[in-house]
Amino acid sequence: MEEKNIFMYIPDITGYTELITSWDDPRSRKFVERILKAIVDHNELDLTVSDIMGDAVFFYSTKQVPGIEQLIRQSSHIHKAVKEVMHELEDELQDKKLKDCIRNLGLKFIAHLGEGRVSDIDSHSQIIGKAVIESYKLLKNSIPLSDYLLMSDNYFATAKAAEGLNFLSGKDDFEHVGEISYKIYGL
Repeated sequence: MEEKNIFMYIPDITGYTELITSWDDPRSRKFVERILKAIVDHNELDLTVSDIMGDAVFFYSTKQVPGIEQLIRQSSHIHKAVKEVMHELEDELQDKKLKDCIRNLGLKFIAHLGEGRVSDIDSHSQIIGKAVIESYKLLKNSIPLSDYLLMSDNYFATAKAAEGLNFLSGKDDFEHVGEISYKIYGL
């Protein structure tokens, strides 16, 4: 199967590990499920879900590369929906420590574009290729914010430009894949 350009988009809950390890209660998993459901339910770009990985949803598209403004709107829409769920969760809790954990959750979004292929494995579509590894590596970036959209330079250079918006630039060097440069938009 030949490789093609694949747009990858990963909303990821920051602070998830602290929440799960601080709160050994079945309700913590239910709360995370509600947050992940809000992410999936607010997919306005009609992207395909490849995987749900505990604290993140891996979306992709082989058909479209959304413009930058379109992606910012999508990310802001998901961000708002997730924050609403988090406020509901806070209201349901009595424990101050747990409320603080919920308050400290954030949401980062990774957008990347690269070569890969979609393989069907037991009727499940799986994306394979170096670009997928790069997307996962970008989740472990050095950005000190909790709520932002990171757009790899590969995506940013290809996507329809955004007029009048300001972006920060950054880069990280990752083992096995090297340096990846990106643009950052704070949410």
